[in-house]
Amino acid sequence: MDVDGDGIHIGFGVSEELDDVLRTYQNPVFICDSTTRAVAEPFLEEELKDCLVIELSPEDLAVNDACVERVLSQLEVCDLGQSSVPVDLLIAIGSGVIHDLTRFGAKEYGIPFASVPTKPDAEDARKRLTSDPVPEIIPRWVFADAQILCTEDANRSERLEMFTHALEACGIAKEFFHEKLEERDF
Repeated sequence: MDVDGDGIHIGFGVSEELDDVLRTYQNPVFICDSTTRAVAEPFLEEELKDCLVIELSPEDLAVNDACVERVLSQLEVCDLGQSSVPVDLLIAIGSGVIHDLTRFGAKEYGIPFASVPTKPDAEDARKRLTSDPVPEIIPRWVFADAQILCTEDANRSERLEMFTHALEACGIAKEFFHEKLEERDF
């Protein structure tokens, strides 16, 4: 188990620790696209079965007004139509675009979000076109799981690079995780 007191969980199998966080909330909602869900689902199968999931199409995924509105309207359905309990936690499964869309939801509802980063998308930077600035909210918890982020044959240097890119895509400043990455033996 690789749990750090500040909410940044880095290592093999740390996505299992997400369950501890989910148990403290009544109506968590996952936000992902079909590609990132497929990557994470083998490691989060039970959690995805037990919670509501907003699954976006990766084809037209961008941080633009249409996608922000789509996420907010689907969150409203989750908040009003699915449960008598309001949405109280968002969990982003993906890279930068999914995290930015989740930030809009977290700001709108005034709730925290958790992060399960996947391999960063090289196109992320070109997919940020919204008329409103992306809220500057960082995830309360990050579960950077080597099983989700890296291929089995990746060497230590490749894993460090993948973790660095993924955590930066989540909005976590390098000074918060660089030392932890260097300490890990993976």
